Amino acid sequence: MRRNTLFFATVLMLLGTALISSAYAQEEPTASLIASPDNSNIFRVTGSGFNASETVWLRLVADETTVFNFTETIETDAEGKFSAIVIVPTSIHGTFSLTASTSGVSVYIEYTVPDLTGETGATGATGPKGDPGEAADPTIGYSGIGLGLIAIVLSVYALARKSR
Repeated sequence: MRRNTLFFATVLMLLGTALISSAYAQEEPTASLIASPDNSNIFRVTGSGFNASETVWLRLVADETTVFNFTETIETDAEGKFSAIVIVPTSIHGTFSLTASTSGVSVYIEYTVPDLTGETGATGATGPKGDPGEAADPTIGYSGIGLGLIAIVLSVYALARKSR
């Protein structure tokens, strides 16, 4: 009988620990990037879902070739977010992949820079932006924590009964 109680308590303790660990190990949010206003050579770039306190490199890429590197130093905050106003030289125009990269995360959106040389007029509107994603549902994590705590309490109860 004591052997069964010890086995039951050990299984419950392991189950509780696993549930709590999995609740805290939820997926990292997906990085997102937004540029506004559309179709401008001066615009705000905001990003989220990046690693905290890292340098972000912004660049315009066309046909897998970097066309322009922004030289502004941009750092993510403690939550992995950043915001910057960037200026594209008037000599650069067209539709590009606006790419934001850190040491571990890279994301891009399509962005159109208008022709401001006055020779051919403005290019068309931009394409759709990337989906910023949705926030994780915290109730899933809380459920795992609750079940883990119940399993730990039951295992402590079983061990206390065993020692009597």
